[in-house]
Amino acid sequence: MARKELLGRALVEKFASEHPVTDERIKAEYERLKAKSGDTEYRARHILVNDEKLAKDLIAKLKAKKAKFEDLAKQHSKDSSSVRGGDLGWMSPGNLVPEFSAAMVKMKKGDLSAAPVKTQFGWHVLKLEDSRAVDFPALDKVKARLVSQLMQNDVRQYVSDLRGAAKVEVPSPAPAAASGVAPAK
Repeated sequence: MARKELLGRALVEKFASEHPVTDERIKAEYERLKAKSGDTEYRARHILVNDEKLAKDLIAKLKAKKAKFEDLAKQHSKDSSSVRGGDLGWMSPGNLVPEFSAAMVKMKKGDLSAAPVKTQFGWHVLKLEDSRAVDFPALDKVKARLVSQLMQNDVRQYVSDLRGAAKVEVPSPAPAAASGVAPAK
């Protein structure tokens, strides 16, 4: 096992030395992540339920000021954020499912979603607590991390390609008489 592990490491090290991550790829990945992150982050609350009717009822209660958002989240939300009154903390829209993100970025501070937002997880009632401008870190601050991530992806793909191209031959079982085992009836 130790020999196999050493050979595996040597193969990965050889691959890494022969296929360095180029500055062009690093810059492209940096720009992709920067665009995905955007220049604003949001602090929102949500109540996640399985039923559209319930979500609409919750919105009606909130608009009529018959209940506090935090209390309804604790009582009705199936999300783990329910214990915090639905508070999701600060987040980038690029890290959220598209439907949720699209609804959230259209809202202003203090707004409640006019209608429930449907995602793969269920129906969301949203409240935007705040938003703020965010500065993406400079390339030189994150370059080492980007190189590491890109190399890990390259190695993962290389290993996957090797496995896909490998031909595994399984020897056919020995005849029952030659193995000394009587055939099953």
